[in-house]
Amino acid sequence: MTKMKPSLNVEFYKESNGNEPVRKWLQSLDKQIKIIIGEC
Repeated sequence: MTKMKPSLNVEFYKESNGNEPVRKWLQSLDKQIKIIIGEC
């Protein structure tokens, strides 16, 4: 049996011009940092 990872649905702040600065920042982080954030 495969163990499913929990998921979290989020909505990022979006500026009137369509930019999502927080999402863009998260995507720019190194993979190791993303893993650490995901474990919190």
